[in-house]
Order: sequence, then structure tokens, then C-alpha cells
Amino acid sequence: MPRFDMNNMLGEAPPLDFGRRGRRILASFQEKSGPELEAACAKERQKEQDIEDESKEASADVLAYSAREHAIHEAWKHAEKANELSKESAEAALEAANESMEARRILDQHDIIAIENQTQADVAKAEAVQGLESHSAWPLAALSAPIEKWRCRGLLGSHQGRKLHLSSFL
Repeated sequence: MPRFDMNNMLGEAPPLDFGRRGRRILASFQEKSGPELEAACAKERQKEQDIEDESKEASADVLAYSAREHAIHEAWKHAEKANELSKESAEAALEAANESMEARRILDQHDIIAIENQTQADVAKAEAVQGLESHSAWPLAALSAPIEKWRCRGLLGSHQGRKLHLSSFL
């Protein structure tokens, strides 16, 4: 069986024994030289450049897609939080309205009592004023009518004129 030799230019590997004898497997490629080597290198560089360009485009697409997806996810999270907070605020508003209604029910009874008391006080005042009016009208009716000025001119100098004048009691 031939052994692998580093000096072997064909780069043949030792045969593998799979039950068949005489098969050989090549381990390397044949070296190119001169213009073929330069053309092969240029072709290989172009392939590597194309692969690198494609990977840059793909990574840019992935990054853009990733940033877009991240922004969408963040917006969704904020929308969910806003929805939750709006529900909580609606519940708090309902609870405040219920508390206000309960306080109004309690205070309505006191307002009714206060209105009734005020009405009774107004009625009492009206009756008192009515009573004063009814009592003060009779003494005024007993007073004599005021004397005209032309009658008072001659009497003011005398003792009788002073008695007849309305301001004489002052």
C-alpha cells in the first residue's frame, strides 16, 4: 500500500480500505501558474467581494427589519400600557362619581331641612311684617291731615299756629 508522501506533487492521499482495493482519493487541487493563477485569483477575489457585498446588504436589511420590528414592539407595549391606564382612570372616575352621588344623597336630606327652615323663617318674617303693617295703619289713620302752607303763614307767628303745625311736637 502506498503511503502519503509530502513530496508527492499530485497530492494523492493513501487509499482508504472500504473493502475495495485500488481506489485513491485526491486530497488537494493541482496548482495553477502564470496568467491562469492571476485570473483564478481575480475571479476568487471578485466572488469574495460579491459575497461580502451581499452579506452587507443582507445585514443592513436585517438591521433595518430588526429596528423596525423593535419600534413596532415598543409602540405596541406603550399602546397596551396606555390602554391599561385608561381603563384604570375610567374605573377611578366611576368610583369618584359614585362617591359624589352618595355624598349628594346624604346632603340632600339636610338641604331639604334647611330649605324648609328657611321657608318657615321667611313665612314668620312675612307674618311679622304683615302684623306690623296691620297694627301701624290705625294710628296713622287717627292723625289729622297736614296743614297747607298758606294756612300756616298767618298762624306761625301766634301761639295757636304752633300747636297746629305738624313739626310743633319736635
